[in-house]
Amino acid sequence: MNGTYNDSSFMREDAVNVFAKVLKDNRRVHFLNLYNGVKVECMGEVEHIEDDTVVCKVALEQILAMKEEQNAYIVRDEYFSENLRADIVGFDLANLTVTLQNFTYMQNLHANLRKHQRVYPDRYTKVILTQNGSEIQGNLYDISRGGLGVVSLDDGEFKEGEPINAKFELSIPDEAGDSNKNISIDTDLKLVAALRYKGAMRYCCQLTGNDGTTGEDIAKFTKKRVVETLEELKEQIKTYQ
Repeated sequence: MNGTYNDSSFMREDAVNVFAKVLKDNRRVHFLNLYNGVKVECMGEVEHIEDDTVVCKVALEQILAMKEEQNAYIVRDEYFSENLRADIVGFDLANLTVTLQNFTYMQNLHANLRKHQRVYPDRYTKVILTQNGSEIQGNLYDISRGGLGVVSLDDGEFKEGEPINAKFELSIPDEAGDSNKNISIDTDLKLVAALRYKGAMRYCCQLTGNDGTTGEDIAKFTKKRVVETLEELKEQIKTYQ
């Protein structure tokens, strides 16, 4: 999960002291993580505090999401003046506790700002991106009702902020809802960012407000993937019980 760090965190009250107040007042803490792009959140309890570490009791699915992200994230509330990121020292699956340390205040939790659920595709999905006559091929990285991300080894030298066309296929539930059908997507988007990362290009594209049927098809796909992802998480939980 990405966030914006606050350079003035030294002005904020020490996070461990805030956890101590939460414990004293017998209040709960709002944890938020992503599991394969899907939000997982719960209200956790502060069990005890020792020196600079804090032990919290959380739901098992939260622990699994934390393990995937390798950090814990806490949403701001009446106690925490800003969102918080914490390093994970260890887990106790038997008691459903997580030990946290090294707390960093964050202005934004992007997962909490998302207007739409963002999901990963359930299979390799080829995407053709075209802008001003330049065309590249990539893989669908993630998708939501608001846009999509594409990873490619090719640098199309596309211009950010300008329209870009995407062609790909999605598998969505049919009208009866008991099976899936493949549909072709051919849509114009806006290229928000083109980033080079680990030897590849990452293209972040935003759906426009005039996407009609395409937007509905993407909404059906993301809804299906949210359900499937949470089912995968439940299956993982069974292996720990």
